[in-house]
Amino acid sequence: MQSRPRRNLNFERKHPRGDPLRWYKDQLKSTLKSTNIDPAHWEDILANRPLWRHTIKTGSADFEKARVARAELKRRKRKQRLLLSKPAPSIPCPQCPHMFHETLGLRSHLRFKHPGK
Repeated sequence: MQSRPRRNLNFERKHPRGDPLRWYKDQLKSTLKSTNIDPAHWEDILANRPLWRHTIKTGSADFEKARVARAELKRRKRKQRLLLSKPAPSIPCPQCPHMFHETLGLRSHLRFKHPGK
């Protein structure tokens, strides 16, 4: 009897990206914490439906404000790095007046702009 061909080759498998998968309870706990709900007493709050709705609504609004603030801070840091002034290039090309910040740039320049010299 012939063996069946393998269906799953290494390149066909999906490799999980990012964080590992979480159990439901772990995900629930982190979600409750992010919305400022005490995970130990969430079932008590859930029993009172209007209180639960209010708590979820205010908690999710606070979470969204914090998320936007974190994103804005991250953006500001990135923009600040772009605005920092670079030092003047200090490595001169021996064949032309071009200046470079890094030796890698000089090597590339010499290879393509002044080949054979």
